[in-house]
Amino acid sequence: MLLTEKSVRKILEAGPGSGELTVSLDLGLSESEIRVLEVGVDFGEGGLVPFPALRRIQKDPDSVFRVIGGAVEKVMLFSPETQKTYKLRPTRSWPALEISGVLMHRVAGTDPLEDAASKVRALGRGRLGEVLDTCCGLGYTAILGAKRADAVTTIEIDPSVISLARLNPHSRPLFVEGSRIQLLETDTRQAIVNFRESSFDSVIHDPPTLALGGDLYSSSF
Repeated sequence: MLLTEKSVRKILEAGPGSGELTVSLDLGLSESEIRVLEVGVDFGEGGLVPFPALRRIQKDPDSVFRVIGGAVEKVMLFSPETQKTYKLRPTRSWPALEISGVLMHRVAGTDPLEDAASKVRALGRGRLGEVLDTCCGLGYTAILGAKRADAVTTIEIDPSVISLARLNPHSRPLFVEGSRIQLLETDTRQAIVNFRESSFDSVIHDPPTLALGGDLYSSSF
């Protein structure tokens, strides 16, 4: 169960003891019924969360929170290997990926969903055949591309990014067996030299910032 400032605002506006309320617990994918009691909110399997915990979420609109056993925790990871922090950040549509304070999605004047859709549209109309997506991230480009492609191969090197994607409801199609998406958890630089010539009809190359993925901008790549 996931909460944001937006969903908590609806709960707090209803007020203590307001009874049954419908809110999204999966970042907008669906609506669920909860019970707003005098002392807190009954999230069913998520447990009873007191109002002070919900007010803390309200003060942090740039984070996503998990509800576990009556407690809330920020959806954030720290990797000892990369020495970076990773978090989901709410937007007006699908959540963005943030690494050490740097957004991996465009949000100014757009949102992650529309941003990914624009990349797929850039490939042209009609069927897309076999597509390579070199930098998976939360998988939005691969997910939207798979709707028009025969198959999408998408690559992600960072285990922490994969872990966040598994927590993100909008990334679920990445992990569905038998889908058109093949996720390779490896280094794109190594993977591309092992593909046969003419393996793909289209390539989407959308690396992170130069500071985080400079090698993916190199002439050798």
